[in-house]
Amino acid sequence: MNYILCHKDINVLNLEILNDEVYAINEIYNDEHVPLFLKSQKTVNKVSAFREWWKGRCIPSSRQNLDKFLSEIAGLSLNSLIIKSMGLSLSDQYWIKPENSHLKWKDVNFYTNDFSPDVGNLFFGKNKNVKINFISPDNTSDGWLLKKWIIENGKRLLIKGGSGPYEQEPFNEVLASEICRKLKIPHIDYDIVKIGNDYFCSCGNLTDENTELVSAWNVINTQKQEKKQTDFEHLLSCCRTLKIGSEEKLKNDIAKMILLDFIMANTDRHYSNFCFLRNSNTLEWLGLSPIFDTGTSMFNKVSTEELKYPQFTDSKNIEAKPFFTRQYKQLERFSTIIALQNLDFDSLNDIPEYFTKLLSENKKISDERRRILASTLSSRIEQSRNIVYRKNEIVKEFLRLISSDEEHEKELDKISYALTQMTSKDNRHKRVLDNYLKILKPKDEIEMVQKVMGDVNLTYKKNRTKTGVSISD
Repeated sequence: MNYILCHKDINVLNLEILNDEVYAINEIYNDEHVPLFLKSQKTVNKVSAFREWWKGRCIPSSRQNLDKFLSEIAGLSLNSLIIKSMGLSLSDQYWIKPENSHLKWKDVNFYTNDFSPDVGNLFFGKNKNVKINFISPDNTSDGWLLKKWIIENGKRLLIKGGSGPYEQEPFNEVLASEICRKLKIPHIDYDIVKIGNDYFCSCGNLTDENTELVSAWNVINTQKQEKKQTDFEHLLSCCRTLKIGSEEKLKNDIAKMILLDFIMANTDRHYSNFCFLRNSNTLEWLGLSPIFDTGTSMFNKVSTEELKYPQFTDSKNIEAKPFFTRQYKQLERFSTIIALQNLDFDSLNDIPEYFTKLLSENKKISDERRRILASTLSSRIEQSRNIVYRKNEIVKEFLRLISSDEEHEKELDKISYALTQMTSKDNRHKRVLDNYLKILKPKDEIEMVQKVMGDVNLTYKKNRTKTGVSISD
């Protein structure tokens, strides 16, 4: 059977579906509105690319309670469900309709029309043995955790669960919201919801009828990565080509996301867990989306007993995504961008106490685990501040100037001269260096000199050359 893929009311392409699988793309009507993934330079076969994109819209095979759900829907496949719901989503404005259908976007979209709760309720173990209405955005929700969309007072809300013995993910999402609020990082707000004996979080929709999410995964696949490019440079290059906002703002926003992920020890910021916003009418890019999906963090998969051992919480061991494999290195590489933004780290002073109170709502988390997590969070906030203000390139240059200064004999004079040199270049450098000196916490001028010179000796070997070329540890 032939269908038309639409972008709102724009006919994008004609495709054939046989046995619930995309069999052929018959004609492209509007290349400009074709899904971005189909424009990948890696794409050789449009049909294969469309199948991959289409599969990404389906409920994943890893979804919690999937086996029980499938047993209740009389042998229907996940592919058939997305067809029954016309591929409609609450993440973008793409959908399909039969070739000769006269349906319009206003008649079917989930932003302004009600949808059935049946699919979501079935996943949650409700509405068994009843006739199911499959018109639901739950057929196009991604991720493995149990979730469903609901309408409450006209607002679309996503309900998402946790996993394992602690069901900690929902609480981590709420923590991420609070940290972002304190640091003024754009984010989606989460709230705790309890259903029966289980914990969930709820959040509003990131998109509306005129905006859509495009994953970073789709963006990085628009062009091939050059051999000498880092992953971050490749992403920026793709954004530059697509004209996704100002590069400086993108760098700043992504760096703040990296900071959040370090503080919370988030191990799952893959390229589908951060997105860009686009106007679905004009195709104008609106920049990085607000932060969402930070639940796989705060050692949610680490047992309380394991948390007592440093190797499980050491950032040099903790996995990182998407640009580097370890958290310490990833934050260090973004430290200069973060330092220049002059974020208010002091606003996070009460976050460990906030997290303690938040976790007290979770009866599946012991007092011991709660204390360890709050203490670890406090340490990570302090460590993040130290990495940002001691490992950035501005401080390194400041220390290099001190180490190579042969004109001044006194160490205090060397420091004063280097400060003058650095701050005359850029006023922002003064804020960074002020923050650097602040985190040293010197009692007086003498101790300040001792600590700065200690960093000089740690950063540069004593056998430096007269040219001042640095040899980093």
